Amino acid sequence: MPIESEIKLRLAPAYLPKVSEHSLVRRHGHQGPIRKHLQSIYFDTPDLGLLKQGVGLRVRRIDHRWVQTVKGASSGGAGLHRRQEWESEVENNSPNLERLAAEAKVGVLGEAELAARLVPVFETDFWRTSWILRIRDGSTIELAADEGHIRSNDRTEPLSELELELKQGEDKDLYWMALQLAETFPLAVEHASKAERGYRLYTQQFSLLAAPGPAPADATTDFQGLDYWLADLQYGERLLLERRDPQGCSHLQAAAENLHRGLMAAGQGVEISLQEDLDWLVRSLQESKDFAEVCHVVAAPRYSRLLLSLGRYLAELEARD
Repeated sequence: MPIESEIKLRLAPAYLPKVSEHSLVRRHGHQGPIRKHLQSIYFDTPDLGLLKQGVGLRVRRIDHRWVQTVKGASSGGAGLHRRQEWESEVENNSPNLERLAAEAKVGVLGEAELAARLVPVFETDFWRTSWILRIRDGSTIELAADEGHIRSNDRTEPLSELELELKQGEDKDLYWMALQLAETFPLAVEHASKAERGYRLYTQQFSLLAAPGPAPADATTDFQGLDYWLADLQYGERLLLERRDPQGCSHLQAAAENLHRGLMAAGQGVEISLQEDLDWLVRSLQESKDFAEVCHVVAAPRYSRLLLSLGRYLAELEARD
């Protein structure tokens, strides 16, 4: 079962040409840069039946080829997107559901009359510059800089981001690379995929954002407790920055304080810089006087570096457990 693991990072267009000059690319670049024009059409039924099943379907033009891709629902945290993915070539810009249903074994794709009901819902059109990097312990990661736009009907949204996709290795290596880049560039962790942003344009509504649920009183490992509070931290952040919902403030405050306590209890193996960044977040949230000040804290590059550091720590902790 093919699993895609990647981290998405927002980066202003002015910085994208400078990625090739980064020492990480110069030291570890194995292939590239490769520059391609990628145009994708995302399909769904008029009532968004695929979205409701957690399935994404697109057909992408890559040079002179058409490649269809189906993706499952995303999991992961701290910027990591982990999902099932299947790809196959097609003859034109229409999906071949018979081929997909046979390969992907996704139930909804085998439904009768589905092909006749599919319509284009949005498109992405961007230039991608990519490199293959080989880093420590033999890990291989594709680094891609994407610039273009997402379009649905007459509405467009700019696209400017970095994608780090794991080709070989462990999730902690993605975080390591992201943190190296964050030392140079003012990055922000991107929680929404291109597909989620496209559906937002199409429906003019935010996707459902599920709260993490009750706190795990009986967490059996440090990982379970910290993973829960990290999810709550990101939930609060998205409420605040995406939806402008003041309820995000209480989630951020509680999550930051519990993450701080959890890491202090963990003791060994927690880097001083991570402890200092959590100290900064807790103190800054406590000192913030209003909604705007909390938003300013969470939008700061230091907050994104903190998320990436937490993600790396949890990836290492999960591997040990």
